[in-house]
Amino acid sequence: MKNLTVFLFLGVVTSSIAQKVEVGGFLGGVTYKGEYNRFPNPVNMRPGGGVFIRQNVTPTSTFRYGLNIGMVHGTDKYSQQPMNLLRNTSFNNSILEGSIIYEYNFFDFRENEKTFKRSSKWTPYLCGGLGFFISNSLAKNSQNGSLCIPIGFGFKHKLDKNWNFGAEVCARKTFIDGLDGVDNRDDTTPQSSFKTDSDWYYFSCFYLSYTFYRINCPQR
Repeated sequence: MKNLTVFLFLGVVTSSIAQKVEVGGFLGGVTYKGEYNRFPNPVNMRPGGGVFIRQNVTPTSTFRYGLNIGMVHGTDKYSQQPMNLLRNTSFNNSILEGSIIYEYNFFDFRENEKTFKRSSKWTPYLCGGLGFFISNSLAKNSQNGSLCIPIGFGFKHKLDKNWNFGAEVCARKTFIDGLDGVDNRDDTTPQSSFKTDSDWYYFSCFYLSYTFYRINCPQR
């Protein structure tokens, strides 16, 4: 009986080191860089949001699986480029994106398995990964879907045992040039004073997530 008790105790201790999974959502804004805007302009920000599942692998390593949606807008109205002001047009587009993103936490952001206390209640982090998005094809020769490369930074804060709060800015490099309806390969579309090889869009957001703790039953 004593040996069985020790065995069960060790089983509980080892199996209690469970993988932690967070489920959350975010709200924020989407900006864009391309033929209409050489740099992201907050004036052109449009709403965006999404949901995600975060898998905490180690105290410093996390994988995030997300589904995001947002609006993209650009206009010549605030440009300082002569050709853009002469063109005086604008565009609106929508984006639906799925992504897998790796996060590197600078501080340990993981609970003690017995006390649920973290060595740090907050941490900055870097993130990068791979995604695929679908948008309306506004240019003649442009695709309506493409791979994208998310890269950005953020911070996260532990509110209590289960709830987390954070903020993030993450750019998406795309591999298409027609997100804004201006494709430099197509001479029939109106051109701008500057040309880019591909368009970018940026998610800036605040998010809230809930951590689930899974305790595995010991195996006999």
